[in-house]
This record gives sequence, structure tokens and C-alpha cells, in this order.
Amino acid sequence: LVSLALCIGAVTAGSAVTASASTIAPPSNLGELARISRTVVLAQAAGSQSELRGKVPYTLTAFDVVQQVAGAAVKSRLQVETPGGEVGDVGFAVAGAPRFQTGERYLLFLDDARNGNWRPKMLSYGILREEKGGLMSPLPEASELHVVQRPGVEGVGAYREADLLAHLK
Repeated sequence: LVSLALCIGAVTAGSAVTASASTIAPPSNLGELARISRTVVLAQAAGSQSELRGKVPYTLTAFDVVQQVAGAAVKSRLQVETPGGEVGDVGFAVAGAPRFQTGERYLLFLDDARNGNWRPKMLSYGILREEKGGLMSPLPEASELHVVQRPGVEGVGAYREADLLAHLK
């Protein structure tokens, strides 16, 4: 029997509980997100695996750093942990958590995790995936987030990669 938790809710043996979205209060713009993050990197996903922490799966994704953009210097390979994943017959999903694809490049706004890994600053909010034609676009998972609306906050959209990276330095 596989159990899938959706943020707070769970689906088990035919009974379902409605899940709620993860809520974030974002900074004013990506420049501010970069300033409040420990490090910002452009990196390529090299592969993922999940592990149990207590009874909750976490996904660990290895990244090869392509470019250090801002903040603290990092090694050429880093590990990013996100809540959710599948281990054996245990599954857990968090609304708005990024799901990285091996071989894809991402702009990551990261903080230290207490175990030597890194974690996204605000789940999938602000994480951009490199697209063809020199663009970077938000992850689809970001649409699962409930974003607190307030004056002066710019929405995250598509950006020209070279211009954005230069702006964030």
C-alpha cells in the first residue's frame, strides 16, 4: 500500500483528505531573494534519490555548479534537499516543492541545511529553469504555492538569462 501525503493531507486506502497549498510571503523581487539567500548558483541537475528522515521522505538532488552567481562560494558539486519523495512504499508530496529533472539547468536560491546539504530558500518560488533561446522560466511547481499578495512585490516571470545573472551579481 502506497501512502501519498499532499502537503498536510493524505491519501490512503481509498480515503482522501484535501491538501492545502504551501504559503509563502516572497521578497519584493529576485534581487532581494538573492540578497537574503546564502548562495545563488546556476547549476545542472546530475541525479536524484530519496531517503527517509524518520517517517518522511526527502529528495536529494546532486547539482554540478555551472556558475556562482551571488553569495557564499560553493563547491563544484552540491546536494540540494527538498521535502517529499518516495522510499519503498512511503510517498510524500509537498505543494510547491521543486521536482528537478536530471540534465536540466536551474538558477537556485539556496540556504544551508544543517547537515551540509543545501535547501531552496522558498520551495520552488524564484527557481528558474534554463530554456532554449537564452531564457529562464519559473518552475511549474511554483503555481502550486499560495503567494501572499502585498504591494511592491514583482511577480516571477521569464527572464533573459545573461541579463538576469549579471543583475544578480
